[in-house]
Amino acid sequence: VNLRVDMNQYPNAFTTVFVSGQFNNWNDAANPMSDLDDDNIWEATVVMGAGAQQYKFQVDFWSDQENFAGGESCTITQDGFTNRLIDVSAGNTNPSIVCWGSCEACPIVFSEVTFRVDMANEDVSPDGVHIAGSFQGWDATSTPMTYLGYGVYTYTVELAAGTNIEYQIINGNDFVNGEMVPQACGSDNGLGGFNRTLNVPASDFMIPVHCFGECDACSGCTDPMAVEFNPYAGSDDGTCLTAVV
Repeated sequence: VNLRVDMNQYPNAFTTVFVSGQFNNWNDAANPMSDLDDDNIWEATVVMGAGAQQYKFQVDFWSDQENFAGGESCTITQDGFTNRLIDVSAGNTNPSIVCWGSCEACPIVFSEVTFRVDMANEDVSPDGVHIAGSFQGWDATSTPMTYLGYGVYTYTVELAAGTNIEYQIINGNDFVNGEMVPQACGSDNGLGGFNRTLNVPASDFMIPVHCFGECDACSGCTDPMAVEFNPYAGSDDGTCLTAVV
């Protein structure tokens, strides 16, 4: 039986999700679940006998467990305990993904994500700066970024929490001028290069400013008492030359 639980709306920190039930004598560690694609949907394939089987999901060796009121469509209450119930049969070995503590899938939550890139070291194209990614169909022309100041461009969009996206910044509106994302902060795009990645959090999120084609912020003047001060600079480059009077 392939069991899957969506932990995107679980409110506390945890390390590992486990599934415990009659099939493993409610063992706290016998069946750890995994999240290989980092979408916070954990899954495990377990061996259960045919017929009615009780189980539930728990985290970190029963540090916390699902709690049900009783009477839910997927639960059974017996001897004072309310657990999930599945009728194992040949046609019921791949139940739907459920939300932690629920019989249903998690409701979709949208988060406002703000992307920012520092173009201070680039000659910006007359066509402007664009962002392209899996969230908008990898269209190099449809998503221009807005100039914020100090060489920084920004773009804000609502995305479904828990989804994994890949993206890159383009100097202009042609992938020929897309940034060369370093391997250290990128994911293999299958084309000999790398894309930036983000697992969309469950709350509004502003991505730290990065230099075009780099993992970190551009260098600049970091002294707020200098005329040349750049609030987006990641490290000082010695350009703080004029004191504010």
